[in-house]
Amino acid sequence: MRRDAIGDASRIFDIIRSMFVAPSMVHFTAVLESVVELAAKGVIIIIRVKDRIKQSSAGWRDVMINFYINSDE
Repeated sequence: MRRDAIGDASRIFDIIRSMFVAPSMVHFTAVLESVVELAAKGVIIIIRVKDRIKQSSAGWRDVMINFYINSDE
C-alpha cells in the first residue's frame, strides 16, 4: 500500500495465499488443467498469471495465478 493512498488496496493481488507443491510434472499439469477448467466454467476469475517455468525465480519453477472466486462478493 502507498502512503499517499491509505486504504487503497487496488494494487494488492494476494490477500489470501495458498500453495500447491506437485510431486511430479503430471500432478503439476493436472492442477493447472483444473484451474483452467474452473475458469472456463466461470467459477473463478483469473486476474494475472506469472509463468516461471522457462525462467526460474530464485531457483523456483512455478506458475503463480491470481484469481478470485466468482460468487464471492
